[in-house]
Amino acid sequence: TSIQIQLLNVLDILEDELTRNVTSIDANSFLNK
Repeated sequence: TSIQIQLLNVLDILEDELTRNVTSIDANSFLNK
């Protein structure tokens, strides 16, 4: 449904933001956990 598509788009955006934040902080320590 359109609602599911919207949720997927929001999740993609949040994931992109988290990826940028983690990378700027310390991606290695995050991945090693």
